[in-house]
Amino acid sequence: GNIVFGPADPVAPTQIESGELDMVAFGQKLVKVKDGKIYLFEGVKKSEKVDFVSVQKVNFGYPINDLLVLKNSVIVAPSGAPPAIVDLEGNVKTKLDIPLSHSYRIRKHPQKELVAISHNQNLISVWNIENLQPVKLLESYFIDVLALDFSPDGNYLVASGEGRDINIWNTESWEMLKDIDLPVEGIMALRFSPDGTFLAAGAYGGTIYLINTQSWKVEKELHYHEDMVSDLLFVDSQKLISASWDGKALLWNTESGEVEKILQSTESRVWKLALSENGKYLAIADWNGTVLVYSTDNWEEETRFIDKSGVSAVSFGKNHLVIGRKDGTLEIVEMQAKE
Repeated sequence: GNIVFGPADPVAPTQIESGELDMVAFGQKLVKVKDGKIYLFEGVKKSEKVDFVSVQKVNFGYPINDLLVLKNSVIVAPSGAPPAIVDLEGNVKTKLDIPLSHSYRIRKHPQKELVAISHNQNLISVWNIENLQPVKLLESYFIDVLALDFSPDGNYLVASGEGRDINIWNTESWEMLKDIDLPVEGIMALRFSPDGTFLAAGAYGGTIYLINTQSWKVEKELHYHEDMVSDLLFVDSQKLISASWDGKALLWNTESGEVEKILQSTESRVWKLALSENGKYLAIADWNGTVLVYSTDNWEEETRFIDKSGVSAVSFGKNHLVIGRKDGTLEIVEMQAKE
């Protein structure tokens, strides 16, 4: 029969001798030693279910464009004010010292304690999040820098905006290495695949371009959306989720180039996507005020959060989902383990 693991795997013994030991879990297998032989039994790790409980709503005071949940705080990228650090009770702790009126996207470096924030006036600021000091101010080719992402190895930062270009920087020297020129204007979403093989770029007209990161050339185009691609998110290296102003959120197989599932279809613009740290939950936010949370195991809806103001930002932390709205509402949702 099937062997089901609990939420945490026991630690395997550091020394194995001949004779028989009790069966222990190691990684995704059960290990048993008998008569000097090692027996491995395949298993499936049991998913830990959670309840999503809204615990706090506060008015940040400015429209919220993006969020990044850290360990005990949230970085907020608003319109009309500098980026701010907010605690998980919704209190503003500090504001980042940069004289810009609009911030659009926040991305964290995958290895270092750095974040990049895109702004108006063609600028991207890079910050050390341990001491909240600026590291670098990058100049892009766009008036408004609307899309941003780090490569999985942290070696590259990419950005795009209302033009046809994608700018690529080396994150050690902060020199611009390359500028990719796509055939359409308005590159509104960027996302690297987890293995770093592809950079997905979503355009204003609805096309998604898969760019090979070895050659930085377009290898494949994905066509289904009828309006602007507003966000992109890889579940794994072959599963891509796209959000669009045409009211749809789609699950793609990037190898075949086909849509596997329509996750959401609404008359409102689908705006933002977020994946939980363990990859088990997907949040889809629309301009009509709804956040749907799906299980990525079966793509069934787990819960939803509805308010009158459009959702303009969503972000998962380890134990929280944070929702930002265009009227400035910041909602803190706890992810509580089910008994």
